[in-house]
Amino acid sequence: MKFPAISPFKLLKPYELSDAQLFFGRDQETRDLADALRQTKFILLYGASGTGKTSLIRCGLQGMFSPRDWMPVFVRRGTEGFPAAIRAAVTERYNEYYQWANPGQSAPSTAHFSLRELLQALFNIAFIP
Repeated sequence: MKFPAISPFKLLKPYELSDAQLFFGRDQETRDLADALRQTKFILLYGASGTGKTSLIRCGLQGMFSPRDWMPVFVRRGTEGFPAAIRAAVTERYNEYYQWANPGQSAPSTAHFSLRELLQALFNIAFIP
């Protein structure tokens, strides 16, 4: 018996967009999640460890959107949490936008923004869900 050179199973490592040819069996979940995302600006996907949440997003869902229409913000348990992940995404995008709009100037700090203000700023800067 000859085994394939590349196994389609990554075990606990998540599938990425580059693994699309290996990712299968989650078509309905991917479509449902994409449909839900088209109806709202924000989705929280939560579940037990190892159930394929990251693969569903990074491989299945990401492949359904153009990169200019896609900006996932990943939050992992054991990190500083959701507000810190949103603040980092806002700061990165805000700094890029501010530098483009105001060459040579530093962007003001977002440290005083509430979570609501951060989410609104992220949406306003990126114009994507």
